[in-house]
Amino acid sequence: MNNIFSLQFKTRALCAGIDKASFKLNDAGIFYSAASKGTFTLIVCLFAFVSLVAAAAIVLLCLRCKASKETKLHDEQIIHMFKSQGNTDILWGDLKTGKIVSKSGNVLQKKWKITDSEVVGINILEIFKNDLRTIEEKNLVFFEADMKLEPAASLFPCFIRRYTYKTGENTFMAFLFDVTFEKLRENELSRMANTDYLLQLLNRRAMDTNLKEISSNLNDREEKTGKKHYVLMFDLDNFKKVNDNYGHDIGDKVLIAASKCIIKNAGEDGLCSRWGGEEFLAMICAENDEKAVAVAQQILDDFSSTGIHVTERNKIYNTVSCGVARLSSDVPYHKSIANADDAMYKAKLAGKNRVVLFTE
Repeated sequence: MNNIFSLQFKTRALCAGIDKASFKLNDAGIFYSAASKGTFTLIVCLFAFVSLVAAAAIVLLCLRCKASKETKLHDEQIIHMFKSQGNTDILWGDLKTGKIVSKSGNVLQKKWKITDSEVVGINILEIFKNDLRTIEEKNLVFFEADMKLEPAASLFPCFIRRYTYKTGENTFMAFLFDVTFEKLRENELSRMANTDYLLQLLNRRAMDTNLKEISSNLNDREEKTGKKHYVLMFDLDNFKKVNDNYGHDIGDKVLIAASKCIIKNAGEDGLCSRWGGEEFLAMICAENDEKAVAVAQQILDDFSSTGIHVTERNKIYNTVSCGVARLSSDVPYHKSIANADDAMYKAKLAGKNRVVLFTE
């Protein structure tokens, strides 16, 4: 063959394709041999893998850019949100050293007379109790920080988060805002939820919660005070007749008079509640059973001698029966309440206007 280049193909057909091919340039005396089918497939797979990795890298880069943009937007939204609340300070600082580098707002100056120049440069730990490591552990998560400043530091909660926008990763952003009104409203709602409206005593739910807590560490409390704990169940005698004969307004006055007698004698460590209707439950501390019964008897004596005006010249007098039971770590607190209730009914059956101590 006289062509300048002659190309000789040697092929062998397989079911799946080419097995071997050789290319020969006669004039140049150079011989090229292609790889087998397995090597060819490997090259194709490698190319596909590299392409997939490149595509994934591009996607991740796009997502990171988007996340960074969203983080910046989120930070700006947070700043705008807190500034719009009014009475808000925003502090920026170095996460590693805790040093405050910038400040916006007037809460510190308004509440504690701390000027901007006094704030910038100090350590954040001079304002907050929390360790800055908490911020690193809770990256991008708000958490409430405790304040060192007085007075009424608890009325001004602060929130700290890692800050990533503009200043970089090793930065914190702290928010301090005045929520005095909200706290006062929250406290008032809590008081209303746990207090009987008429008598201003604990309601049944609040009393139950308090007794549950007391019972959980009863031994420690008694060891510390040297006194035992007792529950006293009171029930007004013939109260329905008061409402029927004189009306509910007079009945309310009788309830108020009874509550005042219980509060007066329960002591600083005592608790008083309206348990339901004309029933009252109190918790007192006393050295022994006899003194606990004596406290209950004093309440009965005070109440029975308290006259309630039904007219300008006429008064009515009422009585109350009481059951006393000891709180014990060996007995569930609700069982002690039931024991006091049983003792109170025994007082009713025995003639009313008396105290009965629960005994097994």
